[in-house]
Amino acid sequence: MGSGSPSRASRAAPREELHRAPPRVGNIRLGTLAELPTKSAARNRLSELLKTSSAKSDMSFQELVERWEKAEGSTMKATTLRHHKNTLRAYVLPRFGDRKITEINREDVQTFLAEKAKYSESTLRSMRVVLGLTLGWANNCSWLEKNPCTRVNCRSERAEEE
Repeated sequence: MGSGSPSRASRAAPREELHRAPPRVGNIRLGTLAELPTKSAARNRLSELLKTSSAKSDMSFQELVERWEKAEGSTMKATTLRHHKNTLRAYVLPRFGDRKITEINREDVQTFLAEKAKYSESTLRSMRVVLGLTLGWANNCSWLEKNPCTRVNCRSERAEEE
């Protein structure tokens, strides 16, 4: 061993922690063996439980905006937050304020932006961005199953005239 070759212990590859499965958070009680005699029955029961626990909220868009401003406002620069609040106040809340967030879908967002196509590209982008931020936050909070603004495009009539 004195010849400078590394010992067997030092030649061993270091353990890799990256390939371990994440720790389990908890178990869900599906039922007894008598109630669920097969794996298929257990999977069906689990599917039912997941459906009933899916994101549901009776929150209005107005309430969502208020909660979003309190929670996320402090993470933005003051000018950015002011711009988002102005866009919400002037364009978005008059249309969606009283609506339940679970009732706002992709078609509603696209129709809204199409109706506002007379505005500049920048203004349209601001409307889409602030809708996406607020509804995306609702999605992250599990109040919505998905963000209806994802991959929605907007095009100004002004841009098409040029």
